Amino acid sequence: MTRDDMLQFLNANPICSLATVESGQPRVRGMHLFRAEASGLLFHTAEPKDLYRQVRENPKIELCAVGGM
Repeated sequence: MTRDDMLQFLNANPICSLATVESGQPRVRGMHLFRAEASGLLFHTAEPKDLYRQVRENPKIELCAVGGM
């Protein structure tokens, strides 16, 4: 799968699970990916949310998307 294939797949299947880390513990939540492009993944959150803080503290995240659902 090429990078373009991956981006196309993510844009066609925007419902995903997003994993972050807080205090050494995994945190996973369902998300709606707004857009996937060569410069990165765009999803919505707000500054007061735990997700925002977790990504700012450790931008190494994992995303799981499943197609054909």
